[in-house]
Amino acid sequence: MKLLYNPIEKSSGITEEQLSKVIELNPKLLTVYGLVNDFRALVAAKNVDELESWMAAAQTIESPDIESYVNGLTRDLDAVKNAIIYNYNNGPAEGNINKIKRIKHTMYGRANFSTLRTKVLMFEMWKNIS
Repeated sequence: MKLLYNPIEKSSGITEEQLSKVIELNPKLLTVYGLVNDFRALVAAKNVDELESWMAAAQTIESPDIESYVNGLTRDLDAVKNAIIYNYNNGPAEGNINKIKRIKHTMYGRANFSTLRTKVLMFEMWKNIS
């Protein structure tokens, strides 16, 4: 699993010798490992033109998990291409939404919108002071 997120050079706890032994036991893993590395390189290089050819190569493996992943990419192809091209993400917005939901949860059944608004503003003010 570590190799899905990092190349072998950056993965701790697994050596190239161990990887070779695992691939001997299941040669299909070499194809999957190469496919994952190709996808990682495609995203790092922001090369959207190769995405569809990568998806076609991935479907030849005939793995239900990879097929499901490719189908997910296909359903939202424009968003995937934009995610590869641009460095934007919605992390800051999601963080604020999560914070407001936590405050709202602690106030459940006790207050109305104006009280929630006051509490959120006070939380922000307190955060900036400390």
